[in-house]
Formats: sequence, C-alpha cells, structure tokens
Amino acid sequence: VMMQGEQADQLLIKTVELAALAGAKVKTASWHGVNDNAVLGKLAGYSKLFPQAKFICIVRDPRAAMISAWHHNQRVEPDFLKRAQSLENWASLIGKDWQTNMTVLETLKQTLISEGRLHVVKYEELVDRLIPTLGELFDFVGVDSSEATIDEVARENQIDRLKGNPFFRKGKSNGWKDEMSIEISSRVQAGANPLMAQYGYL
Repeated sequence: VMMQGEQADQLLIKTVELAALAGAKVKTASWHGVNDNAVLGKLAGYSKLFPQAKFICIVRDPRAAMISAWHHNQRVEPDFLKRAQSLENWASLIGKDWQTNMTVLETLKQTLISEGRLHVVKYEELVDRLIPTLGELFDFVGVDSSEATIDEVARENQIDRLKGNPFFRKGKSNGWKDEMSIEISSRVQAGANPLMAQYGYL
C-alpha cells in the first residue's frame, strides 16, 4: 500500500512517537526521544512534523567520525568492506557526507535556536568538559540539572564503565590522530573543509 502526503506524515509521526516511548523504558520519564543520526539530513521536515520537539545535534570532527564509523561498521555490517571499497574511498565519502549534513544544520540553525528548539554541542566538549556540557544540555531540555544529578549521570557514563559495550571504543576526542595517515586525513578534509574551520577543526 502506497501512502502519500498527510497519511505518510501521520504514519511517520506515530512511528517516531512509539520508538521514543519504547526507548524511554521508564514510565515516569518526563522527556523521551529518538537517537538517530539520519534525522539531521531531514531536519527541516522533522522540525515541521514535530513542532513541539527539541533537537540536540552533536557535532564531531569528521576525521574522528570517519575512523569511528570504519571500525563500528566492520563490526556490525558483514558486507561493509565491499560497500566502503577502501579506507581511502570511505574517507572521501564521510567528508562529503559530513559537509552535506552540516550545510543542512547551518541553514536551519539560527531559526531553530531562536525558537529554543535546537542545541548544538561538540562531541569534544562532552569528552573534555563533560560536567558543564551536561548542565547546558539538561537546562536546554528542561530537566533536573542539579549538581547531584549531573554527577550521577557523568559517573554512570564514564568510558571505563562502558568498555563492555561494543558500541563504545576509545571515547577520546582526538584519538583519530593515532590511527590516521596524512593522506587519509586530507581525503576527509577535501570533502568537509568549508565548515571544518568554522567549527574549530582546522
């Protein structure tokens, strides 16, 4: 059955709402949400479909994102290397993809921030200054941002406590420097360069 227009929108809204509720798990949660990297590329549509929603965008150095995705996808996707073709090709693809997504963000950022619906945070800030960054995030969402709550969340999410989870690898902000040649780094930068400097990555 093909659905279009309003019908398709309503189906998407209901699907996202159900996914958010399922992810919340705790029935008393005051906020629930969806963690999906694909939302950024469709941010304009999502912001219209969910006019009361708030969005948190975590921006990461594309070189770090590239090497992280390279290792992660090899673990979870059996045919990933066939799709990626090579590390060099993957670096070029990620650079271009990062630039495309960040261009979408830049187009919508000022409007959504002025409406109090978007908070942009750098991954590196979550690693290097976790406590104040969590405080800013909690204030944005409108949940308890007391020192005790922030300390508990920070403690429960220390990288050492997450080592058993295959999703987490190193948890470093500049770990890519130890794993990437100048050639590979240049391939990422070739695609992402215009906005990397704006976000302090160059």
